[in-house]
Amino acid sequence: MTAGIYLHIPFCVKKCLYCDFISGTNSKETIENYINSMVNEIESTDINQDVDSVFIGGGTPSSIPPEYIAKVVDCLRIKLGNRFLKDSEITIETNPKTISENALKIYHDTGINRISMGLQSCIDSELKSLGRIHTFKDFLDSYNIATRYFDNINIDLISGIPHQTMDSFKESLKKVGDLNPNHISVYSLIIEEGTPFYEMYGPEGKFKDSLPNEDIDREMYHFTKEYLSTLGYNRYEISNYAKENKESRHNLKYWKGNNYYGFGIAAASLVDNIRYKNTDNLKEYIDAMGSPEKIRITQEILDIEDCMSEYMILGLRLIKGVSPKEFKARFNEDMENKYGDILNKYLNMGLLHTTIDGNFALTDKGLDVSNSVMEEFL
Repeated sequence: MTAGIYLHIPFCVKKCLYCDFISGTNSKETIENYINSMVNEIESTDINQDVDSVFIGGGTPSSIPPEYIAKVVDCLRIKLGNRFLKDSEITIETNPKTISENALKIYHDTGINRISMGLQSCIDSELKSLGRIHTFKDFLDSYNIATRYFDNINIDLISGIPHQTMDSFKESLKKVGDLNPNHISVYSLIIEEGTPFYEMYGPEGKFKDSLPNEDIDREMYHFTKEYLSTLGYNRYEISNYAKENKESRHNLKYWKGNNYYGFGIAAASLVDNIRYKNTDNLKEYIDAMGSPEKIRITQEILDIEDCMSEYMILGLRLIKGVSPKEFKARFNEDMENKYGDILNKYLNMGLLHTTIDGNFALTDKGLDVSNSVMEEFL
């Protein structure tokens, strides 16, 4: 079983109003020191497994000089040697306003082969309400350049944006569909505590009534699936749609419970049922020069009960569902013996069904209330 690697680049030109990730602006010197610390962390970490996916996320990785990205990817290649498989999927997240043709060329030349573009909406007023720094025209200009270097592109959209209507959401989705990327992600906006959006649109927010209501958000959710299916996109996870064989290999590792190694501040890892996370303090991370024993602040050893629970919860996000055969092979336990009462409960309610492969998967109705089903496996 191959592993994945996540590289966290916590820098942005401007932090979006809804974002609760560890990110922000910083000086050129700080960015350079951070990259050097990340290189040291990679070099100091034992990775005794083949790797076939790398995801460079943030923050906005495209907001820093592309040579720094190349430096980290090159470090991985040297570190892993033959364990870095030749057909690896290497993805970088980008903001349309911070991509240059020179950067795209450097990404391509260093072996990055998948671009994820954070569009979020095709409506400029909606982009402004989110605090995005780009316009739809900026996105189109960047997308057209990106297609010269990459044939595997993901576009992110958000539903449930303040003042968004069903018509404006359809307009965004159709414009993205017309571009025919290999992958489209559509996430429902979550109002996170500690963000400016929470103050504006949270339960006590002055503008909370500006958000589309639950019925409209659900209508957007169902329209997405129906419309994208007509364009040849397969919905393979709750929020993700792909052309044939273009699913995100890296994200599948999270949902299938495979090993992954995270590098950078606040990056999480799961290796052989041990979960750990790096400090989220930028100065602390840089001062430690990437020394693993100094920056890893949490560690949790998952027992077999934890692993079985996570297998069910994460696996049910996938449209293919969870496999009793794989469950048995992993845990030497029959899924029906372990969770039979829960499975039967939701089969009878029409929230679960059995697939042609014998898996248990959420129905369309079950996907609508997925959280309440998944929490039964905690």
